[in-house]
Amino acid sequence: MDAAKVAKEVSRLPEKHRAALNWCYVLDPRSKDASPTRACKKLGTSFQGLADLLRDARQMLINRGA
Repeated sequence: MDAAKVAKEVSRLPEKHRAALNWCYVLDPRSKDASPTRACKKLGTSFQGLADLLRDARQMLINRGA
């Protein structure tokens, strides 16, 4: 039940925030797509921007009780 609740709340996040969470928690760290540089290019942001997206996405989930 908890996983379903978290998945539902993640799906409601803005696209870039969802993508940042996916990069951090879902992608296989051995894949080429898991590099922070590729994630930044895909999201059109800097390393700090990627960190900000992750922080903000986590906080949004906390605020929603997920």
